[in-house]
Amino acid sequence: MNKLEPIPSGVARGHDSPIAVRLQADVLKEFLRAIGRKKRAVLLDIGVPTGANVEFFFEREVKLYVEDLLEAYSRPEYSTSFKDQRTLVASKFFRENFKYSIDFFDGLICWDLLSYLDPEFASLFIARVSAMMKSKSLIFALFQTRPPAGSDWVHQYRIVTEANLERTPTDRAMSIRKIYQNRDVTQLFDGYETRRFLLMKHNLLAVIMQKY
Repeated sequence: MNKLEPIPSGVARGHDSPIAVRLQADVLKEFLRAIGRKKRAVLLDIGVPTGANVEFFFEREVKLYVEDLLEAYSRPEYSTSFKDQRTLVASKFFRENFKYSIDFFDGLICWDLLSYLDPEFASLFIARVSAMMKSKSLIFALFQTRPPAGSDWVHQYRIVTEANLERTPTDRAMSIRKIYQNRDVTQLFDGYETRRFLLMKHNLLAVIMQKY
């Protein structure tokens, strides 16, 4: 059972206005080129959906499945309440979500959403989705390296070019649940080897992991 903080609806806390930023993302470029070498690759994107990313991969003959993990994670039907705490019922969540075949995906794109999940649930999720990943499949993920100075905006990421992202705050607000260090990342992705770690601007750690 995983203890969750109440998730506010609407805009994030504070008074700072959300703005989009461009990010240089060389680790993403490495991930995309590795995926491009796979024949008829199939990817799973579990971030905030964007049609531009679907089109980006369609043009490269990569089949992209999109699942908004944070939206599903936040649904009240997957939690119970006790003493003003929300407790996620993981068994029900996985019975009704992410029901793909074993060895189905060549790659997984997490963006930075794992930082918003209860750490225990994040480990459960990665373990579950790993069964759907082929041998030598790749994971691209971003992790928050420090709590935000202002509001806890959930971001949408749009691929502009192979090495450039646009990061836009949404109207969804959630707290950062865990600050991941390199050691935490390698523990989270049990059964994977590290291909790349790189600290980016805006306190983001970019990683590529490859399944054994």
